[in-house]
Amino acid sequence: MKGEIGRCPDNPFADPAPHKTVKVQYKDMEADIDEEIAPLILELWKRDLITINSCQGHFEEPTWIQFMSFIDAIDFINLIAKYPSKKELKITKFWDTLYGHIFGYGEGDNWEYSIYPMNWNIEETLINNDEIIEKCVGKTDINFQVSIRFPQKDLPEIMQRLVSAAGK
Repeated sequence: MKGEIGRCPDNPFADPAPHKTVKVQYKDMEADIDEEIAPLILELWKRDLITINSCQGHFEEPTWIQFMSFIDAIDFINLIAKYPSKKELKITKFWDTLYGHIFGYGEGDNWEYSIYPMNWNIEETLINNDEIIEKCVGKTDINFQVSIRFPQKDLPEIMQRLVSAAGK
């Protein structure tokens, strides 16, 4: 199974993103992933959380991950969203914690979520990198894909929490 298409969300039909990419493989999944988030995507795949698109972000733009299903997105959040301890809140304002970002308590660093319906029984063919031809191959079978965008500065803490969750 091929993993992500390895393109940034700005133009999904454009050439692959200008970021340096690395090949990520796990079991039957493989894709060229932006170098800065390749370890994150691998950790997600190790937990059977399937991603279909991602981008490490451009300059101050957020990191972006699109999950195959809303269940994968929920499982991701459940792995990393830890309510801040009293000790953490003595040195960090609540809205500046990872939890505060995830749940939108801050101002500029809130995570953004988008949901998209996907019909599994539509085959899409990309023609000349600029046109998609769709063909219905069966009864409607809907799933919701979820995109999550978060500040690049949250990446180290996300990784630390994912790795920590793996040991439990």
